Parts: sequence; C-alpha cells; structure tokens
Amino acid sequence: MIVDGDARDRGLAPERLKQGRITSSTLEFYKLLYDSSIPDNGRQRSREYLRTLNESFRAAGNHLHVVLYPVLTVDDSGAYPLAEVHKTILEWCAEDGVSCHDAAAAVLGSDGAEGLILHPRDRHPNHVANGRMAQYILDEVLGVGGGGR
Repeated sequence: MIVDGDARDRGLAPERLKQGRITSSTLEFYKLLYDSSIPDNGRQRSREYLRTLNESFRAAGNHLHVVLYPVLTVDDSGAYPLAEVHKTILEWCAEDGVSCHDAAAAVLGSDGAEGLILHPRDRHPNHVANGRMAQYILDEVLGVGGGGR
C-alpha cells in the first residue's frame, strides 16, 4: 500500500490508510491509461490531442511546452510510482516534436510527498509543491530562474 509519511504521529492513521487505498486506485487508473497492451484505453486519443495542440501552437508561431506535474506520492521504497507513465509521455513528446519536461524529481525532492499536500483529505499540492513547480518552470523551461530551489 502507498501512504505518504507516518500518519500515526498525528493521529490520522485510519484516514491515511483510507487515503492510501484511494491513492493506490488512482495510480492504477493512470497506469492503465498509458498501458500499450490495452486497446482503446484513451492512450492514442490523448496522444492525438497532444499532436493537435502542438500543431495549433506552431501554426500560431508559438512553442508548446508540456510540464509533467507528479501525483504527490511515492511507493514504499521512496520511488515515484508513475515513472513509467512519465517516460511514455516524454517519449511521445520527443517523437512528435513537443518540448516535454518531467518535474517529478524537482517537486518531490528527496523527501517524497511528505509536506507537499494541502491536507490528508485534500491531496492537492500546497504552496511548497507549487513553489517547487514554479521554480522548476523558471529554471528548466524558461531558463530565467537562477536555480532558487
């Protein structure tokens, strides 16, 4: 099971365990969406949308950048569980001439998702996670940030 941090210290164990199950379901859902062995799982449609968006940007004289924001969780070994999904999207973008940037390492840092979510019941990114993402975009995508992480 995937849980972030040790919830027992804060008296949140039952809620975090429930949240961990939800997180596991969400992760499996994302993995299935990008599984090439499953026909018609929306994967090709997603890639076509990305191609169309890129063509629209180019036609307007602009350059599309895709930045992958990680799901805020790590597995029991501390690894990002959607690394293969990110790899697939990075490969698509490379093949289709789209600039793609994987912000997982920059956002999660070395401590995983601990301290990056709003609340155990709301796993959206907090100000720390969003700050890391903003700095990543400035540094890696725009090249103007000066490495302030």
